Amino acid sequence: MRALHQLSYETSMNGHKDDTELSQGLSSVLTSLLWMKQMLKKTKRWLACLYVFPILLALTACNDSNDDQVAAKPDETKKPVMRCAP
Repeated sequence: MRALHQLSYETSMNGHKDDTELSQGLSSVLTSLLWMKQMLKKTKRWLACLYVFPILLALTACNDSNDDQVAAKPDETKKPVMRCAP
């Protein structure tokens, strides 16, 4: 009788062990899927930054060239106004 009880206990423990391994496997799969989802979000964010960064550089370069032109115009207008001493 004792051997039968021990056998049924081991069988039930093995059944629980399989359930535990299955649940651990599912939780690890879900964890990896969530991690991949977060990494994809971060990657999309980085890709967006990579697209925006050159555009911002181009815009600032255009602004710098416009500033140079604006700065050059007052110099040209000042030259005729300046007079040499007699």
